[in-house]
Amino acid sequence: MLTATAGEAAPQAVCPTHPSREAVRTCVRCGGYVCSACERQEGQCPECTRQTALEVPDSRARALRAVVSLLITLGASFLSLLFHVGLLLMGEEGDEALEKVTAVVTTVGFLSGYGSRVYFLMWFHRVVRQLQAQGAGIGRTPGGAVWMWLIPFVNFVKPFTLMKDVAEKAGGARFAASLHLGLWWGVQLLFYAVDTVKRVLVKVVWKESGAPWDAACVLGIVMALVVVLLTLSYVRVVRELQARMDRRRAALEAGNEPVPEDEAVAA
Repeated sequence: MLTATAGEAAPQAVCPTHPSREAVRTCVRCGGYVCSACERQEGQCPECTRQTALEVPDSRARALRAVVSLLITLGASFLSLLFHVGLLLMGEEGDEALEKVTAVVTTVGFLSGYGSRVYFLMWFHRVVRQLQAQGAGIGRTPGGAVWMWLIPFVNFVKPFTLMKDVAEKAGGARFAASLHLGLWWGVQLLFYAVDTVKRVLVKVVWKESGAPWDAACVLGIVMALVVVLLTLSYVRVVRELQARMDRRRAALEAGNEPVPEDEAVAA
């Protein structure tokens, strides 16, 4: 009987999947022989790689939480948009009750926006972790990928490249292109710009004299509109990418290895 030390194949050992090929090592998990074509991440055989990937919980529940929180933000932002338009049309002598309701709705949208960001990053962390376990890592740990969204200035560029990498690993270049991530990130940068302008106006320009009524209403309208567009783009990205992750998971559960759609078409 052929024997081998851990990680090395014995002389003349062959791959059980490809008997015509010589084994190059043993699987670090099960000890079975693997050839160069069967060797996967961290020296595992295809079956052990599949089992390792299935041990990582899927991201469906986190995707659902992210989408629900995003939809709450969307609803609050849309109402804020309508109420700010109403305040602008009525002028400074408008309904005081409407002004208070607008402030409440805007606050709800602000808080739900932060909540949706937390849920989104939790989902993103799980997706990166799943891909890593499937041998389709993006070159960063799940935690490291999340930090790229939080570091100032770095988060102007890096999240876009990370999301593009995730989309390509999950479904191939064609799928990544179908998500129109450039448009999604463009709206995100627009949000950053509008939010910065708002902060400067409130904390510097209008600090002493207060905000002019019309200008404050217009700023509220612009901010709410940008948030609506941004939230819609996030919902689409999460849904589409999660659907692709579900397909990969289904392939693993069926005993197959997940293959990006582009590669499957090419094959």
